[in-house]
Amino acid sequence: MVKRPFFYILLFFLTAGSVVGAELKTLQRKYVPIKLAGARIPVSQFAFSQWRAFRYDATNGAWRQVPFQVDYRDAAGNYHGVPAPTILDANDELLFMPEDLGDRAPEKAWLAENGVRAARRVELELSEASDVTLKGWLYLYPSTTQPAGYVFRHVNAPKGSGADTISTPAYVMGHNFHGWIDYLATAQQPQIDLIDRLKLRVAGKALDPKIGNYAATEDTLKGAGSVSGSKDSTYTWWPGAVRIIKDVRMRLTVPQLMIINKNIDYPLFYYPYSISIGINNKQLENEFILSLAGAKLLRQSLDFSPAAAGMRFYTDNNRNGVSIDGAPDNLNTALAAQTGKQWAMASGAQGTLLMVLEMPATKNGTTVLYYRDDLNGGTADETPDSGDKRSYGDVGLMVSAKSGSGLITNSVTMGFSLYVLPERDRDADFAERVFQWVQRDLQVNAVVLNDPGTGVEMPAAQPGVFQLGAGYPNPFNPMQTGVNWDIAALPVAHTCEARVFNLLGQQVVSWRVAAANSRTVLHWDGRDHRGAMVPQGVYFLQVQSGEKRAMNKVQVVY
Repeated sequence: MVKRPFFYILLFFLTAGSVVGAELKTLQRKYVPIKLAGARIPVSQFAFSQWRAFRYDATNGAWRQVPFQVDYRDAAGNYHGVPAPTILDANDELLFMPEDLGDRAPEKAWLAENGVRAARRVELELSEASDVTLKGWLYLYPSTTQPAGYVFRHVNAPKGSGADTISTPAYVMGHNFHGWIDYLATAQQPQIDLIDRLKLRVAGKALDPKIGNYAATEDTLKGAGSVSGSKDSTYTWWPGAVRIIKDVRMRLTVPQLMIINKNIDYPLFYYPYSISIGINNKQLENEFILSLAGAKLLRQSLDFSPAAAGMRFYTDNNRNGVSIDGAPDNLNTALAAQTGKQWAMASGAQGTLLMVLEMPATKNGTTVLYYRDDLNGGTADETPDSGDKRSYGDVGLMVSAKSGSGLITNSVTMGFSLYVLPERDRDADFAERVFQWVQRDLQVNAVVLNDPGTGVEMPAAQPGVFQLGAGYPNPFNPMQTGVNWDIAALPVAHTCEARVFNLLGQQVVSWRVAAANSRTVLHWDGRDHRGAMVPQGVYFLQVQSGEKRAMNKVQVVY
């Protein structure tokens, strides 16, 4: 028998106390930000500026603060930078990164600051819908410590222009005078620009024979300030710990399309490893405007620079990849579906650039992959070239009119996300894995846990007997507080289903409840599955774990 060295035996006893009662993080996803609607946080009157996010490390029993933020959204999903409210709304958005999730903390492992323990905490358990054994945890505590944040740097543009620069731990992104993306470098090699520019094309044949064929490019987009002669900036930006939001205001003028200084207002979102462009459905105000002008083609693509030479290009239909070298290639440009997101990736010694593309709602059009790799320039759609007039892996989506009539859409820009990853020489399987993370949201189970030393006591119960305590407070006003129930003897290895019903027997909301040792606290904020406050009345909570079931009622008053 081989004796273990004394060091390892000692290490076991030193760490065993920290690990007992904890679950280790098994979630593997990275890079894709996690976004939760405010309605998912089970705390009434959640003053988010007073809370911080922490991860727990079971190997040493330590807590570490991690970045998270709340962004303000209205019911229509529009973001607002500096609103007056400080209380989390159901429409607001809470963000953090999957890399910052940690292990599950035992009930007695509680954060203490200056020797003082918080009275409660919010435990967020996140798991993959495809495999619920892949989990990670995040904890929200009331705290007075300085908020943690990623290192974002913003170099403001000269007044009246949009030529600012934003850097994150993974990349440096620059913009031209009008705010359009035209510079990208990795954080490791910030002096090497990997792209020529983000390109945009609208082309067709005008109904007026005197005009004939026409084409508009990204050079047609002008900053709002430069078009109007105003000195105002063409963008507004809102900093954050996990995300920067940049509201870009531009104007489009194409006389042939009957478009004169049309406002195009779209948001840009910058995360530690990615950037996204949102589609604003009111960009052109009239979805028939392109059809009336005889528009036959709409394209948005990202053209790499010669610095990307040597990388390989992949899509779902081109999984073996082709070399980006300025020499033409024959690719399969068909798409598996005409709606939804598509991916394309360039990867090599320079790093990995994964694009997630999505067409706007378009009638009377067929969408295909656009790709051109030709150092002699030109385009694959007979529109004018732009930028450096050379194509290195110019990739995007292109929609063409199906018949004699023009395209019908109300947007000239498409959904676009670019992930700049510190991964080298990756293949299509890697791209597919990240793409699945983008498409599939994590399952979230959020519970409020009271400090075991200060929580509300339950009536004595026989050991191991499943029991649901009375709701407190009861009745309760969702505009002021939520209601809590204590669950006793819920097995730690299990979860249970919680459902709330109205007097008609209709299910109002449901969620999974994770056990927290011998005592679990369940919280309901009085909202339904849409995040709306329920009407006044009597409601019933049903909790089921395996064959065990318990029910309790509570009254909502306003």
